[in-house]
Amino acid sequence: MNRFIMALAVLTACGDTTTATDTADTGGDTDTTTAPCPDGTFVGQTLVQSFEVTCVDTAATIDAFLTGLSAPGSPVIFMQETGSSYVGGQWSEEHSLDTTSFDECGFEEQLGQVIESLGVGTGGWADGSASVFTCDNHINEPGWMTYAVYVEDIDDGTGDCLALGADPSGLIAGAYDAERVGVEPSFALGACLVGVAR
Repeated sequence: MNRFIMALAVLTACGDTTTATDTADTGGDTDTTTAPCPDGTFVGQTLVQSFEVTCVDTAATIDAFLTGLSAPGSPVIFMQETGSSYVGGQWSEEHSLDTTSFDECGFEEQLGQVIESLGVGTGGWADGSASVFTCDNHINEPGWMTYAVYVEDIDDGTGDCLALGADPSGLIAGAYDAERVGVEPSFALGACLVGVAR
């Protein structure tokens, strides 16, 4: 067995992604490397496919799932207690979302945030770390909270938004704008879609 065939057999047995090809007609060797993205890279618009907000004890966890990749710093979640009829208005706040995992070929990204300090006073609200909302009285209370997740596309900055919760249609239509106290959304709620799988 000649040395070239033996070397090729060793490379194949070791699972090397580099393939050596003998080109006897030209007298040279050609090396080709398997591409990391055999199906290419994602070229469509980044979309929010779904998200969920869960609350246990004293921590709220937000997970969002995207098709495509978001522009760094763009993902946020806006939340408002749209089920409240409190005379003083409905509290609202916005929190940044961080990338927790992504597909290196750009097809999928997961975002997340854990807010560990709940039930703080309105002056103690802080992006990504403290919330006025609690598990029992807000997040886990049916018909109380409405949320919207917003991201921008990593390539062209085009925004996408998905709203879920007690009344996403009302939030999108501006039905709760006059009742809002706290933080205004950093994006246009009117451009959101109601939370359905797309």
